[in-house]
Amino acid sequence: MAPGGTFSHMRRVLLPCLALVLAASPLSGCDEGDERDGGAAGRPGSAGDSASGDELAEALAVVPADATTVQFVDRRAVAERLRIEDARPEEYLDAVGDDAVGGTDLLTSLTTMAAGAVFDERDVTWSVTAEVDQSGFSVYRLSDDVDLDALGDDLVEIGLSEDDARGGRRHFSGVPSEISDVTGLVGGVYPAGFYDVTLDSEDHLVLLGSDVVDSVLETVDGEAGSLADVEAVGELLSDGPADPDDAGDAELVLVDRQLECLPRDSRLTPEDLERFDEQTRDLPRPLALSYVVSDGARATAGRLSFTDEESAETDLETRRAYLDEAPLLSGDRFSDLGSAELSREGSVVEIGLDLRDPRRGVNLAQLGDGPFACYPVAGP
Repeated sequence: MAPGGTFSHMRRVLLPCLALVLAASPLSGCDEGDERDGGAAGRPGSAGDSASGDELAEALAVVPADATTVQFVDRRAVAERLRIEDARPEEYLDAVGDDAVGGTDLLTSLTTMAAGAVFDERDVTWSVTAEVDQSGFSVYRLSDDVDLDALGDDLVEIGLSEDDARGGRRHFSGVPSEISDVTGLVGGVYPAGFYDVTLDSEDHLVLLGSDVVDSVLETVDGEAGSLADVEAVGELLSDGPADPDDAGDAELVLVDRQLECLPRDSRLTPEDLERFDEQTRDLPRPLALSYVVSDGARATAGRLSFTDEESAETDLETRRAYLDEAPLLSGDRFSDLGSAELSREGSVVEIGLDLRDPRRGVNLAQLGDGPFACYPVAGP
């Protein structure tokens, strides 16, 4: 957002529009609330102003070393690639609708936040969402133009209480039922996670989450190890399209270091799960998984790490047969979606994807389906 101003007056005027949010599509009649100076053509300062070129490395450096799942998005790179740095909300949403990366988890709230919040999706340089000890958190690196003091004042105005966090940072919290409207939006503007917020003005970070906030801030301060220091994570991301030492090319990264190998789809019936169990029985169990979208969203690849080269070789041959024979959880054949080129490098199986709809790659990785399937209990 343009520096200064909390847009509180806009929130009151535009509440009828705000209640319609949480769909990542244009909302007719609400775009007038995007009061960035000069409109779409004259937007002062996008998140790209503060980009360093090492966004993935920066993001991994704020995630505690014991994090088990991570999702990174380089939003600035997506906007630059699609040439939508200065787009209005409806134009932005239309442009990313079919994109392999899309945006951060704030994307679905873009229209609402543009109408009444201090910042929105377009002000994010990069984001990382992770889990430590089964507690999730999100970190957003914002453009230097976003006024974090104004954001803090806005959070107080909508009902959050303020106290100090580690290192003199500002921390805000509230009871969701007391500060959210009927749609679940905090103050009618911010997404549900904004009931516990820590602002780091020095590094220009917004942190959502309470249970692990001290651990994350210790990592940000360099007083605890980060995921960037973990050799196993480097193995998942190195020598491929998302080497942490040359991170500028990766636009989306998923890492799962605690695979449950259980299909994450609530629509599955017991019969579906039984079929999945039977079909994946011969697949060795990976230690971890990564999925990367890079090269301007043209390259999508996954990596599965194993305990040793023998297990990886077994998986390579078994996974090839699995993709040829077994249907996806949806019942479709993987060949209907595209193709996968599997290879092995040491104890890592590499999966290069060529999909007709690139958006399906991240869905397969998140669901644990197709090229990323594994047996739900310890395999051979």
